[in-house]
Amino acid sequence: MSRMKGETIIRKITEGSYDNDLETINSVVVARMKIVRREEGLKTVGKLKRGDRVVTKNLRPKYMNGLMAKVVSINGEKVLIEIEPDQYTGRYMKRSPVAGNCVEKA
Repeated sequence: MSRMKGETIIRKITEGSYDNDLETINSVVVARMKIVRREEGLKTVGKLKRGDRVVTKNLRPKYMNGLMAKVVSINGEKVLIEIEPDQYTGRYMKRSPVAGNCVEKA
């Protein structure tokens, strides 16, 4: 979709042109976002290998974002990471399994 069409759709939603369809629009957008995130995760996992250093992102609780970690193993769409010792925080100490879209190569 061109940028112009996207801006037009957003403007029309903001103006109330699609008020009767907002729930449907929301459902479609949420479903599409899940697909895009999953695809991003699969691409990331495909580029990772055991021992790679990564930075965490898109995690909850938010204090888990931005931590340095090492890839311990990869199982399908999940990555088992080991958080670097100087960055342990909260109850998530040491190792945590995360989705592929929740890490990026450092």
